[in-house]
Amino acid sequence: MHRLFIKLFFGFLAFTLASMALSVILAFTASKGPWSEHRQRVRHERQEMFRQSVELYGYGAAAVLKDEGMEGYLSYRQRFLERMRTRTWLLYPDHLSVSGDPLPEQVQNILQELSGEKAARVDVLGSELLILTGFSHREEIWIMVALVPLPPHAERLMFRFPKDLGIRFWSSIFLAVILCWAIARHITGPIARLRSATRNVAAGNLAVRVAPHMGNRKDELGLLARDFDAMTGRMADLLNSRDRLLRDISHELRSPLARMAVALELARKGGGDTAALGRMEMEMERLNTMIGEILTLARLSSGNGEDLPFEKINFSRLVMDVVADADFEAQGQRRSVIFSGTEEILLEGSPTLLHRAVENVIRNALRYTPEEGEVEVFLAIEEENEAVLRVSDPGPGVPEKDLPRIFEPFYRVHDDRDRRTGGVGLGLAITGQAIRRHGGSIRAVNHEKGFSVNIRLPLKKGGDSPAALSS
Repeated sequence: MHRLFIKLFFGFLAFTLASMALSVILAFTASKGPWSEHRQRVRHERQEMFRQSVELYGYGAAAVLKDEGMEGYLSYRQRFLERMRTRTWLLYPDHLSVSGDPLPEQVQNILQELSGEKAARVDVLGSELLILTGFSHREEIWIMVALVPLPPHAERLMFRFPKDLGIRFWSSIFLAVILCWAIARHITGPIARLRSATRNVAAGNLAVRVAPHMGNRKDELGLLARDFDAMTGRMADLLNSRDRLLRDISHELRSPLARMAVALELARKGGGDTAALGRMEMEMERLNTMIGEILTLARLSSGNGEDLPFEKINFSRLVMDVVADADFEAQGQRRSVIFSGTEEILLEGSPTLLHRAVENVIRNALRYTPEEGEVEVFLAIEEENEAVLRVSDPGPGVPEKDLPRIFEPFYRVHDDRDRRTGGVGLGLAITGQAIRRHGGSIRAVNHEKGFSVNIRLPLKKGGDSPAALSS
């Protein structure tokens, strides 16, 4: 039987039983004790509350009468009548209304029994509640009379509930909220931890673990947490195996390449076919370059690039040096590279990695720039803490569906085109890893005039972050 189902079932069952028990307790305690005493006590408390309310209104009416005259008082009384549907009279000590309005006969009879500042009475007159109170304002004695309309059976309902009913009710609500919160927290807490761990894994952090934070749970959520940890551990092992394989293959290939280079040199000295030997040398150099890129990518992907020294560098000067070299080489192909933007941007990073990253992007742009075309390199600071580098070319661009994947290793939009232009699908992948190693982000976009790669780098040293890794 599913343990999570049992917890939910008995949790809500406990809540229901507790609610029923509280209802019984409320019903029992509300009628406990002599009913007559309870009724009288509640009646007295309600009467005093009504009397004080009318007395406060009387203070206001007397003040308005003194300050604004009869017109102000009548307006004040009319507003109260419209808002509260309550008829009121402000009386002098001799029981005469200040406005001259006649009092109901029953009220006049009651006034004969009362006098002065101590006058006070709360009673039901037919379908209205009479509230009468005397008070002193500015050293003068006044009497305030109010007739409040009552709904049917209002007297019985008005004095029925005990004084502490509100306390009992809110105590019950508070207890129910605490109980429900505890149940919900017990169920959703582990789910929230799993969600956070999933986001970390998506950002590239395969070292995250969930089970240690779950305690000794034996239900489905505990089992799910342990399965999640096993999955992330397996993923980390597979990625490490992949990187180790790439490193091993690269090292194994470089050894025979070195021997071939020696043999080639000896053959050259012996007067072999120069054209064939030149071709062999070119292919070996190309293979050697590709293996070097594989090694660099493996080192960056596995985190071993962290041993590269970070130092304060003039990023503007680095970019301009790369632009100058690329422009010089591009002149022979009737292309050009131009630089614009800020000429003094200092940041912390690895000069080797950043030089290679910028060079890869610019050379990639040159590959797809037509003759007489130019690659634009723009560098600036945004928000005072971030360097932004934009490399734009007038080439054909990349299909929108392929934009997120061009920074993946060995990914090429069109195989025949990339072979013709010399790419093997590693340059931009190395660039992406290098930029993220510096805590930055990289994004490719199409625009009306061609294609752009936008790079953002923090001016201060920063490592891999979830935001950077997911860019």
